Amino acid sequence: MTEAILLTLQKRLPYERFKHTVYTMHAMDLAAKVYGLNVEQASLAGLCHDFAWAMPIDQMVSTLNRYESLLLSQLTGPQRRNSTFLHGPVSAWVAVEYGVNEEAVFLAIREHSGCFAEMTLLSRCLRVVDLTVALPVSDKRRDQMFRHLMTGGLDTVEKMIAKHNLGRSSAPPKLPSNQPSTTPPA
Repeated sequence: MTEAILLTLQKRLPYERFKHTVYTMHAMDLAAKVYGLNVEQASLAGLCHDFAWAMPIDQMVSTLNRYESLLLSQLTGPQRRNSTFLHGPVSAWVAVEYGVNEEAVFLAIREHSGCFAEMTLLSRCLRVVDLTVALPVSDKRRDQMFRHLMTGGLDTVEKMIAKHNLGRSSAPPKLPSNQPSTTPPA
């Protein structure tokens, strides 16, 4: 399945975003070993986390309307038009369409954009790895964040992300429920 998803992502994503996705997959493999997570699930979550990254906003909204109308109803107008908020949940549902059916992977992808008040450990790792990998190699914080992350300092890295506003351009809504309104197919 991983090879087929890699080929699909290579076609769907711009080259730089595809590289980012592959780096995220490999970094999640390492993070899983540090935090006692399932390595296969972590790698798959890293690979699929940006499935919907290049999807037009209207298509993202349509996907959420089909699968997650409750989530969509909790977003404000600007958030409903912001791919930063939408791409995590939409990527999770696209991954399901491509055969990813493990709940832990689904939730990690869904939650990684940081829109939920509660996140699983796998989701938190994915969010931090995603944001760290996205920093330019020349940014000294990148190495510092990876060092903390790979030595068990997930909380420290999350604080660094918040302090330096590395998460996203505007604060995510922190929705109350991390449970989708529609259950992913098993």
